[in-house]
Amino acid sequence: MARNRPLQVELQALSLAAAENDCRNRYSGRSLTEEVFRDHLRRRAAEGDLAKRFPEPVVALGEFWLRQIGPRQDPCQLDAVALLGHGRKVGLVGEAKWTRRESAGRELATMQRKVASANLTTADRVMYVVGAREQVTDSEKVVAVTAADIFG
Repeated sequence: MARNRPLQVELQALSLAAAENDCRNRYSGRSLTEEVFRDHLRRRAAEGDLAKRFPEPVVALGEFWLRQIGPRQDPCQLDAVALLGHGRKVGLVGEAKWTRRESAGRELATMQRKVASANLTTADRVMYVVGAREQVTDSEKVVAVTAADIFG
């Protein structure tokens, strides 16, 4: 078996390289963290996990970008926004961070401020999602997503 070890390591390296190339091709020009986060949320919405929490079906899920809210304000960017039903009201807002740990409380306040400042039409209840590599702290009021949730 020791003779097969270098071959196994080489195959693993080739597999990782192929996966990395696939990610580069699929997500070129976009933030990999944010796009993988959105893909994860799309899968959960399609499989029913998130859909069960909404009064209407998710009809679109993508990022939101508004160049400038006001003359002295920063641009408004949200990593994930899900629109519900025929009215296309915002039902989910999410932020993906590549930090090991992220405070959901701080991110929740930022997301709520951005939604209000951008004057987005929201559903009666909005679900907030925060993503981090390893841990989301203060996550009582949000759905926490980690790399382990996304990649299994």
